[in-house]
Amino acid sequence: MRPALLATCAIALAALAALADSITLVTGVTHDGKITATSETDVTINTFNSTMKEMTWGVKTFERKIIEKVEIVPEDPLRTYWQRMNDPGEFNEKLMRFCVENKFEVEAREQAAEVLSRKPDDAEARAAWGDGVEAMQKSSPLHNPDLRAATKDWASLEPAARGAAYARLKKDFGVTLPRQYFDRAARSDPLPRGVVTEDVRLTYNTQKASGRYTVWVPKSYDPHRSYPLVLALHGTWNGLGGIGNGRDFIRHFTYAETQRWDVIIVSPTADPRPWTAKGDAFVLSVVDEAMLLYNIDMNRVYVIGHSMGGRGTYHFGAKYAARFAAFAPAASGPGNSDLLEAAAQGTGMYIYHSSDDNIASCESDRAAAKKLRDAKVDFVYTEWKDQQHGWPQAVIADTFVYFKRHHRMEKGKDGPVVVHGTRPSFAEPLWPEEERYFPPRPAGAKQTLDDLLGEVLLGGTLAEKAADRLIAMQDKHAVAPLARIATDVKGACDEARIEAARALRAVRDPLAVAAALKAQSDPEYKVRIAAVESLARIAEEKDAVAIASALLVLGQEFDKIAEKWIPDEAWAQLHALNAAFVEALSAAGDARTWQPVADVAVVKILLTQAKSGSSFIDPEPARKAAAVRILKALPGLKDARLKGVVQGIRDRFDDEGINALADEAEKGLGG
Repeated sequence: MRPALLATCAIALAALAALADSITLVTGVTHDGKITATSETDVTINTFNSTMKEMTWGVKTFERKIIEKVEIVPEDPLRTYWQRMNDPGEFNEKLMRFCVENKFEVEAREQAAEVLSRKPDDAEARAAWGDGVEAMQKSSPLHNPDLRAATKDWASLEPAARGAAYARLKKDFGVTLPRQYFDRAARSDPLPRGVVTEDVRLTYNTQKASGRYTVWVPKSYDPHRSYPLVLALHGTWNGLGGIGNGRDFIRHFTYAETQRWDVIIVSPTADPRPWTAKGDAFVLSVVDEAMLLYNIDMNRVYVIGHSMGGRGTYHFGAKYAARFAAFAPAASGPGNSDLLEAAAQGTGMYIYHSSDDNIASCESDRAAAKKLRDAKVDFVYTEWKDQQHGWPQAVIADTFVYFKRHHRMEKGKDGPVVVHGTRPSFAEPLWPEEERYFPPRPAGAKQTLDDLLGEVLLGGTLAEKAADRLIAMQDKHAVAPLARIATDVKGACDEARIEAARALRAVRDPLAVAAALKAQSDPEYKVRIAAVESLARIAEEKDAVAIASALLVLGQEFDKIAEKWIPDEAWAQLHALNAAFVEALSAAGDARTWQPVADVAVVKILLTQAKSGSSFIDPEPARKAAAVRILKALPGLKDARLKGVVQGIRDRFDDEGINALADEAEKGLGG
């Protein structure tokens, strides 16, 4: 079972026992690895430590008559404990006794605490905990129902009231956990569990990072216990069909093996790709946010990824090895990652590849495996045949078993040093600016205009909610500050400009129109899209010529990039922006703008065959989505001459749905 919440961490001064078995031949040559089969006549060893029968590369079988000695090294008891503690079906009493027998003092107390959470008077567990057991039971939310009851309304309290309530907790219950622990637990408790929550917008650190992630939380989640965390990085192609993204990729990890492990999985979406396109801030902020929203055992954090995500796994796992217990790249290659430095930290590595991979050759992973083998460090390399660029579910399950046996370690003078116990993220000191991004105020608390504008500047979830509120308020006093934010390319982060541009639609005002048009010089398509979509709400007929001029500028940009390879994300956003322009001009209702719509929006951009997409990605869905929006908007321009471009769209797609929309558009255009 999961350990009880204990804000303690002891460090042993000796590394774990060696993991490798060995076969020594009569010639004196020794082969290290994992012995996978023995018989009366021969012995088989996998020199890359894999136990999977599908792997044949690096597997050696020796006849008994040429073997001098076979040594099978028993697993270190601490690794046995780590694996068993992750099984929600394990009895804590057995684990507690195992820890006592092996003199794992910290772990024995953690398991004793788990037993006492169910059996408060268990004599064996009380003895295993030792002195101070009554104080622990009184001060722990996991053990004291009265303490839980005293904090059940914490989320509804104002900051000052929380301070007073915390003082009472210390006085009445002897609480030693920091105040922010209760803020975090109250924030965490209402979050969904037992389900996958898709496309969560990042809240933390959004002035430096932005993006979305998908998260899986086990049904049994309790904010007063700490859980392992797996960071899952998708590839360019998600492996299940379609462009890579977190919401699809996380499906790799919601099968049986995951269900047997109470683990939280977070799978971000790389936009733009690759994972390092915006630096490391986004991925690290996703991990930090997971630790602020869920009680994570910071000693059990892992990274896994496939293809481009495998390359990202190598990057983050090696570069930030001190943060991770193990990492597992699949179907990729290490690039310049310093794997030996990660091994010196004690971070485990599980590498997978197929020998016939037709996208990413296995040679670089083979070379890395040889280097790790020669260095005699903690790793597994598993290679299958006939899987091409795929990733068998059995390998993922085997990787998770490897993860279970690994715990964060520290780099010591003579090798990796064992870190004992759990490290609950909720018991940590305040993260930098945590209270700025997760303000400790009651949900629904009244906010002033200045409060909302300040949250727009932060970007992310807070900015999105603030923009929604500003749109609902329709306060004309918000227009000028929103206009400044939306056009402040140097001072405001991308997501602040996006949400400010979106909020400009709240009030029909010449300043809002001018700001939305000025935002068309923004380097980010997403800002421009939000601004033009606002124009569709607030522009009047007198603004149509200026909007059409901005569309002509977009056409000139397209001329420059049409012969180049356009990244998938940029391709989709370009077409969304183009469609938004047609919608804005339709809403303005000036028939004189039919010509730029026909010549630029439809003929030049929508119907031009530009180079986009990878060998896995079909660029047509983005174009088709834009065609749907354009066909619906064209009648607003009230000019029958647009029927010609409607026919062009019909001919280009030859699709039943498009044909039906084209029929409606032609009826709306009249003539």
